[in-house]
Amino acid sequence: MTDQPMYYAPAPQPQQQQQPALTKPRKKRGFWAMFFIVLFSPFIAIYYVLKAVYWVFTWLMTPVALVVHFLLCALGLIWFTPVKLLASGRSRYRLLQPHYPGFPPFWSAKYWVRLRMRVKQTCEVFLALAELVSN
Repeated sequence: MTDQPMYYAPAPQPQQQQQPALTKPRKKRGFWAMFFIVLFSPFIAIYYVLKAVYWVFTWLMTPVALVVHFLLCALGLIWFTPVKLLASGRSRYRLLQPHYPGFPPFWSAKYWVRLRMRVKQTCEVFLALAELVSN
């Protein structure tokens, strides 16, 4: 017999060259896209800066807001207790009578005339204020 081993090793394979994946060339942004990006980027930056300042301010104000909250809650309870006591009891002897809003009488002409007058007066006030500011 021969001196060859009983098993055969596989023959070395030539290494395959990997081709890069075909990608589409990137399109350049047009003039108008770059124009609007450059135009609005300062406003976007200012927005994020103001947002950060707001969050830092609220984070710093949290203990102060908590103290103010507890103070206002205490004042509210101090105010609410006598109001509740004065409003309790039989309705004839209550000092604080509840006044519920009535349904506006849409069917009456008087309602619409008053509404028109209120709107007219409000517009006149705004016009007078606008005239004062414009001078």
